[in-house]
Amino acid sequence: MAHPVICYYCNQRFDRDLEPFVQVNGNRYAHKNCVPDYARKEQTMVAEEQLSPQEKSYQDYEDLIKYIKQLFKMRTVLPTVIKQIKEYKQNYGYSYSGMKKTLYWFYELKGNSVKKANGTISIIPFVYDKALDYYYHLYLGKIAAEEETVPIPSPQKITIQSPVCIPELMKRKPFLLEDEE
Repeated sequence: MAHPVICYYCNQRFDRDLEPFVQVNGNRYAHKNCVPDYARKEQTMVAEEQLSPQEKSYQDYEDLIKYIKQLFKMRTVLPTVIKQIKEYKQNYGYSYSGMKKTLYWFYELKGNSVKKANGTISIIPFVYDKALDYYYHLYLGKIAAEEETVPIPSPQKITIQSPVCIPELMKRKPFLLEDEE
């Protein structure tokens, strides 16, 4: 059965059963090549799969440096920060991506002030385990959500009777100011 649709980006008609597509939103579809983010993500995923462990580690290091620059609004990273990164990697065995996620968790998610850091990442050893615990629970939640299906409750019909007015309650005694005295 043919499913002709119109591409969200190029407005050309195509059959989604015959050509690769991406569901953009709701009932909107697009060619895989037309979606800008999807094409970039697919290329980076293929590139990351071909990376050796050393290249991946270097990529993680570059991402950490880039995030630190963005976080502290710097053009270059201070030599003390580079020394701290090296120390945390060698002495504590922290990964570059773990350090980046720790900084993200502490400053972005927890909302702590960047000004108190004085341009260094010395907070990492104190909060690394808490951030690791946070991301581990996210991972467990994701797995539980994938495995467990939520049962859909069956609809129940409930009838509510309309209220009935009782005439006795409707009658009130007249209120006279003269009776108060």
